[in-house]
Amino acid sequence: MDYKKSYWICIICACLGFALGLISYLTVEERGLSTFFGVFGLIVVTLGSIQRLIFYRCPYCYKTLIRKGIPKYCPECGRKLDS
Repeated sequence: MDYKKSYWICIICACLGFALGLISYLTVEERGLSTFFGVFGLIVVTLGSIQRLIFYRCPYCYKTLIRKGIPKYCPECGRKLDS
């Protein structure tokens, strides 16, 4: 998987997980529904983070690119990444 796709999938999963957590908080009267949305939100965020740890890597040296945003250069090998 491309490192840019991995970055955006992680961002989307984080936003979706936050939205599900908010829905869980707002539906606190219905106990089963609230728990479902809360647990599902945590699963989505966790899976998004795991895929970022696996796929968000430099295409040249395969070192992780865990930083804010998409870097222009690899912090390990220094090669220019596709923009």
